[in-house]
Order: sequence, then structure tokens, then C-alpha cells
Amino acid sequence: MGQRVHKFLRGAVLSVLMLLTAAYPAFGAETVRLEAAENTWWEDDTTAAWTSVKKAKQYQVRLYENEVSVAKLTVNTNRADFNDYMQDGYQYYFEVRAVARNSEQSYVEDGPWVTSKTVELSNRGDTAGRWRNYADGNKYQMEDGTMAVSGWKLISGTWYHFDDYGYAITGWLEDNGSRYFLDEEGRMAKGWTEIGGFWYYFQKDGAMASGWIQPEPGKWYYMQENGVMAFDTTVDGYRLDSSGMWIPS
Repeated sequence: MGQRVHKFLRGAVLSVLMLLTAAYPAFGAETVRLEAAENTWWEDDTTAAWTSVKKAKQYQVRLYENEVSVAKLTVNTNRADFNDYMQDGYQYYFEVRAVARNSEQSYVEDGPWVTSKTVELSNRGDTAGRWRNYADGNKYQMEDGTMAVSGWKLISGTWYHFDDYGYAITGWLEDNGSRYFLDEEGRMAKGWTEIGGFWYYFQKDGAMASGWIQPEPGKWYYMQENGVMAFDTTVDGYRLDSSGMWIPS
């Protein structure tokens, strides 16, 4: 009888310990306080960006319009697109902090909020028209009933390029000596973009970058002549790691 009770108690204790381990993966570990992002900036008119925080896996970002909070996002990268929340004639800034995931909240504390500089949005282009979808592609009908044709057009803060028949162009485009990329919806690419398994970087005006670039403070990359990011190699005597970033010696 005593042995059975002893086995039962031992099994109960082991079960409790297993439950504690599952619920608290860092049981007994020292609490980690996430740091503040060192830098914040606007990557383009509507994309907020900040320096990655060590050990952070997600971030909370709050957008303010004329000092009134209008949007709050949780993202897994060091960028957030606020295109759907911004409009002409208003001033904007954002706040960001590194936060713990639900599974980490027992041993990871959120970082402090960091505030960006204020910008004024002044040109979002045409916002009164509507998209028309056809078997051969998409067209944009303006408020007066005519279609956008033959060239670039800024629509709700995003650039598109239309052919002579009014269809939004997709894929690679060469224009005035620069290369651009437009996604399957016709939206012009900006910033880091993966195409065909390779990484490219497109400047604020959409032009493909080549040569040395510094997309965020303190981080240098080398884009080859065809725009593909170099990695695991040495360029001009500088060593690039597997992520493509220059490794200071």
C-alpha cells in the first residue's frame, strides 16, 4: 500500500513539474528587458522603419495624425506600412517598442517607446477614381470617367505605370535609364524586395539600386550591377556575411 502511495505522489509531482515547464519555458531564468530601438525613420512617405532590437521578435507601432493616435499595429519586422491610414495635408509621427510574444511574457519585459520625427504628407495623388478589372489586367478609371494611360500615375500614395491601352504594367520596367519593378497588382516596389529568390533594393523613387547602399543607419550592403544583393563574399576588400551585410573588421 505504501509503495503505491509513494509511486502515486511521485507521479503527481512529475506531472506538475511537466506542466510548469510547458507553461513557463524559461522557468527560473532571469527576466530579460528588451532594449529601445536606436534609430527611427520614414523609409518612404508612409512606411515607418526602425533599428532592429536584439532578442526582439515583434514590435508594437502607433501612428499619430496631428498628435492623435489613428492606428496601432503589431509586426514581426522592423517596418510598418501605414499607407491605408495616412492622407494629404496632415502631420504624422510614430512610436515603436519591442514587445514580448505571448509565450515569452513570463520572462521578457517590453522595451520603452521610441518616437520618430514628424512628417507632413502632401501628395497622395489621385484618390477619387476606381479600379476596373479585366481579363487582360487592371485599369484605373478617374473621376471624370477617363482611364489612366501611357505613363506613371500616383494613386492613393502608390505609383503605377500604365501602357497605351490603360493596363497597369507588372514585372520589370525600364524607364529613363532606370529599372523598376511592379508587383502583380501593378504597385511600384520600394525598399527591400525579393524577386525570383534574390534580394533587390529599390530607392524611394522606385529606381533599382546598385553598388554600395546604406538602407538603415550603420548597415551597408552591396548590390551587383544587375541589382541582386551580394552575400558570402568580399567586395572592394570588405567582407559580406550570409545576410549580405558588411562585417566590420
